[in-house]
Amino acid sequence: MTEYPPTYCPDCGTELDDSEAPRYRCPGCERSVYHSPSIAASVAVVDPTENRVLLGERARPPSEGRLSMPGGHVDLWEAPETAATRELTEETGLTVATEALLLLGVRDLAALADETGLTDVKQMVCADYAVSFERTNGEPAAADDLDALRWATPETFDRLPWAYAEEPAVCRDAFERVGDRGTIEAAIAEF
Repeated sequence: MTEYPPTYCPDCGTELDDSEAPRYRCPGCERSVYHSPSIAASVAVVDPTENRVLLGERARPPSEGRLSMPGGHVDLWEAPETAATRELTEETGLTVATEALLLLGVRDLAALADETGLTDVKQMVCADYAVSFERTNGEPAAADDLDALRWATPETFDRLPWAYAEEPAVCRDAFERVGDRGTIEAAIAEF
């Protein structure tokens, strides 16, 4: 497991000089060692016909019992959009082509609950995507890191126990952008 912040050089094992943290310098081999952020990806699955978004209840820490969009860590050498589709499948059973994803933006994860070992010792950066439920395949069922799935409407967002502070705003943005995209695609299809 990675130690945060780093204290020893991963190449030669010498104790790092932390005088310029978050950039660390190894006095033994002169290598620079960075305390870099971890990358995550999430997907807002929007059902515009029912005016709802799919959320997952987290099964374990961090934020156990709180709601979030399906998502998780980006693996080494994995593209964020690929991680988003993989996490969606692992956590909900839904599959989607990466081309169907709409990038909403990138944010720092700000936890609403104490998350010892996650956001208190490292920066988490999340790439947020949206997709229309109509563009997914399968039936949603909670799996992996989720205890349950639930659909939520924008009117209920302010009363939900969110895992991360920005997720209500991200879900609202997903509604607006997926709804507009669906309207444009429907208009083109009818033309």
